[in-house]
Amino acid sequence: MPRRKQATVGSWFSNQLWNTSLPWLGIVAFGIVGFYFLTNAKLDAHDRALTEINTRMEKQWTAVSDAKKSDAAEREKSRNEFLTESTAAAAGIAELNKQTAVMATTLMGVEKALDKIGQKLEAAGRR
Repeated sequence: MPRRKQATVGSWFSNQLWNTSLPWLGIVAFGIVGFYFLTNAKLDAHDRALTEINTRMEKQWTAVSDAKKSDAAEREKSRNEFLTESTAAAAGIAELNKQTAVMATTLMGVEKALDKIGQKLEAAGRR
């Protein structure tokens, strides 16, 4: 009778592959999938935080912009008041210059008249 062939369990290499490598492959695959989902969750959290920060920054910039606009309006108002006052002061100074010029002209006329009177008196005194 022919001998029956014994059932082969497999080669040493295939046993090693299935018994040692396959669990490590599972661990690595689980680690990659876990890393992906954890990283994705962290990125989503960071995106939400950045959106919130951007919203707050926009509100602050809007407040700063409004403050700058109100400051600019106040400066424009102050500038207009100053220009109005300086124009009025310049007009007053011009009027004073005119009055001074008129007085100077009048005084020069008086001085000439006094010189003439003095000369007449001097001439009368010599006679």
